[in-house]
Amino acid sequence: MTEHFDVVIIGSGSGNSIVDQRFDDKKVALIEENSTFGGTCLNVGCIPTKMYVYAAEVARTVRDSAKYGIDAHVDAVRWPDIVERVFGRIDPISEGGKRYRAEGSPNVTLFQGHASFVGPRTIDTGTGTTITADQIVIAAGSRPTVPQSIEDSGVSYHTNNDVMRLPALPEHLVILGSGYIAAEFAHVFSALGSKVSIVARKDSLLRALDADIAKRFT
Repeated sequence: MTEHFDVVIIGSGSGNSIVDQRFDDKKVALIEENSTFGGTCLNVGCIPTKMYVYAAEVARTVRDSAKYGIDAHVDAVRWPDIVERVFGRIDPISEGGKRYRAEGSPNVTLFQGHASFVGPRTIDTGTGTTITADQIVIAAGSRPTVPQSIEDSGVSYHTNNDVMRLPALPEHLVILGSGYIAAEFAHVFSALGSKVSIVARKDSLLRALDADIAKRFT
């Protein structure tokens, strides 16, 4: 079975935001292979990480309050409550976005499968339906790269896809990498009480950023 569309969008993150009122007269297909809807930023990127950063800043502010003449201390960090606060807000947004595209957008057809090109402007949606289109937008996003040596080591590891949903706050976390994402996670977990070790290839952290900032941060 082959169906033709005006526009096909692969990916439900930034690609999903393309479809607004300008496309009301277009027949649009949206393909997403993951069960979560909304892409990296909403589910495993900038939005949840900033919510964790806020919780970390609250804990750090309390611990540092003495310098302002205020005596206070952190009695406990309820990690499961922090996780619930973050994803109790984000998961409904993701589900709502999927439901809107599946049921509330008359001109949009949602295919939940892995998209593969099988010919010129022809896509196997991974759902048993092959589609064609006049225009195709590839907005599949990116995935974390795990070094082969880590995969082969037998040591359990996490990426941004799952580290924010850990069932318990780790006592000790080793972060491989020294860029801004590594620094952000290091701040979050250390401020909330984990011991954090950063493994970097070079002497400087944040070396891709401004040299003065990298030097001060290191």
